[in-house]
Amino acid sequence: MSWTSLLAERRVAREGVDRAEIERYLALVASRLADAGLEGLSADGRFTAAYDAARTLAVIAIRACGYRVLVHGGGHKNTFLALRAVPNAKVAGEAAFLDQCRRKRNEASYLAPHLSLAEADDLLEKAREYQFAVQYWLVEEHPELTSGE
Repeated sequence: MSWTSLLAERRVAREGVDRAEIERYLALVASRLADAGLEGLSADGRFTAAYDAARTLAVIAIRACGYRVLVHGGGHKNTFLALRAVPNAKVAGEAAFLDQCRRKRNEASYLAPHLSLAEADDLLEKAREYQFAVQYWLVEEHPELTSGE
């Protein structure tokens, strides 16, 4: 989807962003990834924490492009639709996988225990890799939003 069609469907709105907002999101990502890596956490708990981190990384990419996801039609669903419009193949390329994870997380919310440890570990690994990709993209394409670390 393009930003134009996302705007027309009221899935996103144009909105400026600043470094402080991105830094708060990055801190949240770090916290959720740390939570997901805790020993003894259930598979559902690990998956949910890793999903939250990955979704927040998607939000960071969308915000860096100057858009905010709207809840009309489903906020998390709109996040992964909007992620496809981010002009970076590595960042946008995770949209389909993350949308599958969204569906699994929804099911896990109602059917516990639902997820395997292998699924949770896979998402955690991918979320950590995604963190690196999004942060690299931010530094390269939106240095005004990063501290350059």
